[in-house]
Amino acid sequence: MITPLQEGYELDDDPARLDVDAIHHFISELSYWGRGRTRERVVATIAGSWRVVGLYRGGLQVGFARAISDG
Repeated sequence: MITPLQEGYELDDDPARLDVDAIHHFISELSYWGRGRTRERVVATIAGSWRVVGLYRGGLQVGFARAISDG
């Protein structure tokens, strides 16, 4: 579901809309904690998440969060 926010931002919990390449780039190359992580592992963590949310502005993804649960 898309939730409009101020200043042209919007939240969307549709996993199909996520820019997995951008998420993988950030995690595997820019973060200290995920450096070297494979794209396949990133895809698996997204798929295994209880919920994922993308933050968008002007159609571009500018943020990402995921929640996990032990059920």
